Amino acid sequence: MKIIFFVHSLRKGGAERLLLQIAKYIFNKGYEIIVLQAVNFDEYQEYSEIKKEYLLDFKEYRWPYIFPKLLKKYRKYIQSNEPDLVCVFSPLMIIVAAFSFVKTNTIHVIQGYGSVVRNGSIKQFIYKILDRLSLSILKYNAVVPTESLKNACLKYMSFKDSEIKVIPSGIDNSQLIFNRKDKDFDNQIIITMLGTIYKEKGQRYAIEAVKHIKKISPNLDILVKIIGTGSDEDYINKKIIENGLEKNISLLGRRDDAFEIISNSHIFWHLSESEGMPLVVMEAMALGVPVIGFNVRGVNDVIKNGSNGYLAEFKDMNAIASYTIGLIDDAEDYNRVRVDARYKIDQIYNIEKMFLNYEKYFVEFHKSIN
Repeated sequence: MKIIFFVHSLRKGGAERLLLQIAKYIFNKGYEIIVLQAVNFDEYQEYSEIKKEYLLDFKEYRWPYIFPKLLKKYRKYIQSNEPDLVCVFSPLMIIVAAFSFVKTNTIHVIQGYGSVVRNGSIKQFIYKILDRLSLSILKYNAVVPTESLKNACLKYMSFKDSEIKVIPSGIDNSQLIFNRKDKDFDNQIIITMLGTIYKEKGQRYAIEAVKHIKKISPNLDILVKIIGTGSDEDYINKKIIENGLEKNISLLGRRDDAFEIISNSHIFWHLSESEGMPLVVMEAMALGVPVIGFNVRGVNDVIKNGSNGYLAEFKDMNAIASYTIGLIDDAEDYNRVRVDARYKIDQIYNIEKMFLNYEKYFVEFHKSIN
């Protein structure tokens, strides 16, 4: 079976990493695999065994003016390669695939709510129309990581229940060593955050959380290390300075040793507005670092409040601060949470299980179409 994985580009991101992990596994099982980028921007040189191609050079890409040219190039590429299956990992690229008007057996892997929960702006209204037209034209099936995201898809578009498959995301927990050493709470308390830095990911909320912690425990020496880059960096830097928190919050940029930094921290904060299934939360859990986040879609599919982590209502920074201090002050609860978290990762969110489920679904889908 010949499978094309279609994505906007291969920037360092959760969906892109998931795509390449699945592609590598499927390739190693003997399938013919091509990872097709709309735009040539590859930050994953470690997947050199996978055939990667692209439609547009990065310098050409000017959205939305490039749309007609992109449609033409995609149509020509699919017609010349004749894949058995196209697996799309981008909400924008599923629109491209549909409006190229080339018929292919297609699966859309939907990892987040951004493409199925549109707000009331004119731009989002247009995308909503395009989303629904795309499904009508291409008649694709979808894969989602959680039941709650499946329900959102069913509400947003006219899928049949049988056309959406739930496959929980998994992580390679063999590469994430559970840190069994007792944490030292006598000196500086390290909290980490990891992800692309923009407003919806919530790194800016760290400022308010630290301010609450300093009110509750003014003598607590706390440092929040924010790993990643993005459009919200300037805003966060400005607010850090305005609030005199230069010694308490540090922007580290993109780091190759991110997992080591997380493993050596005390607590992981995830303050995003919503997620499909947050891989970084699962990775922190696997490393044995307790997670505190908001009780929002996606995050609450993985974290059960008071069991394998703690969840506050959205924007309740006092609760984030209280949960943080509570874990620091209660060593027994701290260790219970981190052990429960790793157990859930091992039992449910295992990457090998995810790979097998994807392969099985690809084969079943291909047989059902043909």
